[in-house]
Amino acid sequence: MKSLLKILFLAVCLLACSNPFDTRKAQNPEGIGNNFRNLSDEEDVLHNLVNAFKQQKPTFYLQLFDSTFIFKPSKTTDFSFENWSFDSENNFVNRFFSDAGNQNSNIKIDTANVEYQKFSSQNALVKFEYKITFDYSYSSEEEPASSFLGYSEFTLELKNDKWKIVQWKDATTNSNEKTWTSLKALVLNSKALK
Repeated sequence: MKSLLKILFLAVCLLACSNPFDTRKAQNPEGIGNNFRNLSDEEDVLHNLVNAFKQQKPTFYLQLFDSTFIFKPSKTTDFSFENWSFDSENNFVNRFFSDAGNQNSNIKIDTANVEYQKFSSQNALVKFEYKITFDYSYSSEEEPASSFLGYSEFTLELKNDKWKIVQWKDATTNSNEKTWTSLKALVLNSKALK
């Protein structure tokens, strides 16, 4: 009788809970979170770019670029981008995110009119308009330039099962706008001001 009660008790306990022999769901590695994707789809590139800016994560920003990528700037600055490289992009983003952190500021990037063109299983193009805003300045002008607008095209290639930016063309949508090109030049040549 005691054995029967023990078996009955065990059966009730097992029925009352979820499958005790089922494997648990794996957790995301620490620090990655759910806001970043693994770049297996071309749409992941723009998604991770926006989140890298929002969370000020230079590592995730730099993972978007192939080490040999080429930057083709807009004509909005006199700054020379002739020798711009992956290292230059690294210097820009680390300085920009560091300045934002020192100024206790948020960086926001909005995208619009996004268009994806896939040419093959290995090549794609992403076209989009952008607006970058933050609440500090790199200039002592009366109306500081903390809003940058423009149009970019990312040429993507699938490398080691991850989409990477191999070429970036930046342009204006209006001749008076400060673009991403302007922002890069400003960050590397000026000091952040509150």
